[in-house]
Amino acid sequence: MRAAQQAPAGFVIAVLSDDPAARHDIPAWCRLKGHAYVGEEPPSDGGGGSSYIVEIRD
Repeated sequence: MRAAQQAPAGFVIAVLSDDPAARHDIPAWCRLKGHAYVGEEPPSDGGGGSSYIVEIRD
C-alpha cells in the first residue's frame, strides 16, 4: 500500500476494498508491518465494499 509507505507515524488511512478477503488480509498486513488495525467501517457513500482503518506506526 503506497499510501502507508509515504505516511508519517500516527497518520490514519482508510483502505477501500470490495474484496471479501480484505477483511482478513488488511489486519494480517498490519501485523506484518507493525501498524495498528483500527477496524472496519461501511462505505460513507453507501456503496459496496468496506473501509479498513489503519494507523501508521514506525
